[in-house]
Amino acid sequence: MTDPRFEKDLARVLSDKAAWLAPTSLRMRVAAVPDEASPRGRLWRLGLSVPRVAAIGAAAIVVVLVAGSAWLRFQTASPASGATPVTILTEARPTPLPSGVAWGCPQARRGPLRVELSGSELVFISTANGARESIVWPYGFSARLVDGKAELLAPDGAVIAREGEVLDDLGGGLGVSGDAFHVCSLGGTTYWP
Repeated sequence: MTDPRFEKDLARVLSDKAAWLAPTSLRMRVAAVPDEASPRGRLWRLGLSVPRVAAIGAAAIVVVLVAGSAWLRFQTASPASGATPVTILTEARPTPLPSGVAWGCPQARRGPLRVELSGSELVFISTANGARESIVWPYGFSARLVDGKAELLAPDGAVIAREGEVLDDLGGGLGVSGDAFHVCSLGGTTYWP
């Protein structure tokens, strides 16, 4: 809907051009319309900041996903009465797989390894050459110290091995970096994430 007075004033401005000064009512209407194309306009500033915010947000999400998928953490058991937690290296909490995809367990074998306690960490020593092996256990495995003896526990709390015992049927494979053996089966039992 148009205002006939406004149209009349506008026609006069266009016809007289620079010699004519617009009436106050017309100047107020023109001043009230924001200049959205101006670099100082709010919409312009918002348009400039959205790509920057989106890029920073996307980069943060990528960093979190990469770090989360590659992250190996030290996990300790929740001690039973009289037990003290012992540190072992475990896989990070698994993420759900897409539909139609299944977990697999490489069948490389490692062992025999003797279970030993080193400070507050459970370590695994090759019986063949005496070298300390870097072993990453499936998510949910834990270790504890009970009556001065370290124990390695499965996710269900079953004792897998005690300090001084030898594990000789570890199945799994090397991780992405190749510096640790990632266990996914033990003694014929496969531990799925």
